[in-house]
Amino acid sequence: MRYIPLTGAPGSTVAVAWRRGLRGPGVEQFAAVAQQVRDRESAIVRALEAPPS
Repeated sequence: MRYIPLTGAPGSTVAVAWRRGLRGPGVEQFAAVAQQVRDRESAIVRALEAPPS
């Protein structure tokens, strides 16, 4: 896995991407955990999505 900063996207945008045809078990697990955290931590997600003061 690798962190790649995005430009031209709102500050709280997080994306998970992979090469076509290379979605292995590690990617599946990471995407599932990321979605679980997103759903469980909705207050944190809303705080991150709030415009800066």
